[in-house]
Amino acid sequence: MEADFVEELSDFLKCPICRHCLKEPMQTHCGHRFCRECISRVAESPQAICPIDRAELKIYPDAACERQINSLKVYCSNKNSGCTWKGDLVDEKQHQNSCEYSKVPCSLCGEHVSTADKSEHEKEQCRKRPATCKYCNKTMEFCTLEDHYKDCEEFPVICPNNCGTEPLARVKMSEHLSESCLRVKESCPLEAFGCHDKIERQHKTTHLQQCSMKHLGQLAKTVVQLEEIVKQLQDELTQQKLLTGTQSCSGRFVWKLEGITDKIARVKEPIYSEDFYSHEGGYKMCLCVYPSGDSNNQALSIYFVLAKGPYDAFLGWPFSCTVILTLVNARNPSMSIKKVITPVPNLRYFKRPMTDRNAGYGYPAFITHSKLLDPESGFVQDDSILFCTTVEKN
Repeated sequence: MEADFVEELSDFLKCPICRHCLKEPMQTHCGHRFCRECISRVAESPQAICPIDRAELKIYPDAACERQINSLKVYCSNKNSGCTWKGDLVDEKQHQNSCEYSKVPCSLCGEHVSTADKSEHEKEQCRKRPATCKYCNKTMEFCTLEDHYKDCEEFPVICPNNCGTEPLARVKMSEHLSESCLRVKESCPLEAFGCHDKIERQHKTTHLQQCSMKHLGQLAKTVVQLEEIVKQLQDELTQQKLLTGTQSCSGRFVWKLEGITDKIARVKEPIYSEDFYSHEGGYKMCLCVYPSGDSNNQALSIYFVLAKGPYDAFLGWPFSCTVILTLVNARNPSMSIKKVITPVPNLRYFKRPMTDRNAGYGYPAFITHSKLLDPESGFVQDDSILFCTTVEKN
């Protein structure tokens, strides 16, 4: 920035090239003065001659001229900002270091402000000054405060239902809506019995009083339906007990495994059938199936399992009956898969159970999933498969 001189600068102290006050004045052999930077560019050109008289160019520092320039009276460069200092040019730079009107960068945002205003700026005006949320007490930059309010969990918000409650902390609004807001609409308490009205929480009691006859009719209808369902279930249970009673002690057992597609996809644990007996007063046993496979996740696994029974003390051990496992093919019975288990006396699977059940003996890969679930195979009917088990005494 060109200095603002108290008095008009004479042409004698101006550089003939840049027309500004000489800076680091240099004098030529022919007596002309130039700024060091200006004449250095001329000296580096192919034709190094004096720009004034085109004489051979020889230059050297002009200390006398520099002293004369440094003694010139100038104003502070911050004069327009209010500084009244004036003095020798040589002292102007030193003055700038302490001038309260000098521009310095804010340590937070980098904006240039006067030295006198820097402290106030950083405390009161800087957009990056520290600010504390008055709701949650978190500290952040002032410029992010408004965005913080949009997500602050402690910021007070009005109930979206305009229920009249005083503003609540945002984090508590969910609890307010789910538990205490009187204008939230809820299902009628008797929805399960046929009333599908939606009522504001504050009007629920009135609704129950005004619709009592309607509710009584719905309750009566529901009771009749439930009675019919109970009777049907009792009939089915009776039939099941009869069927189970026939199978459980006859040496023959039929097991229907429903929802087989979902079980293959999701069930990793074993599924046990109900217990059955080889004959009246005989061995107690069951079947165990791993729908998604025991050791081979590409095939269904099935095992024959001996269980601790009430007649074990009166039976011969180890177990020696032949067990025939059959996966029924409803579409083509001749394609049913039949496996015969012949007990091996010294194996633990066939010895008298000391715990509730022995380990199972059977087939880790009884049938592959692809074959079982093939729509053309005939093994799956109504998403169910059927196992028949026959126990033959030897």
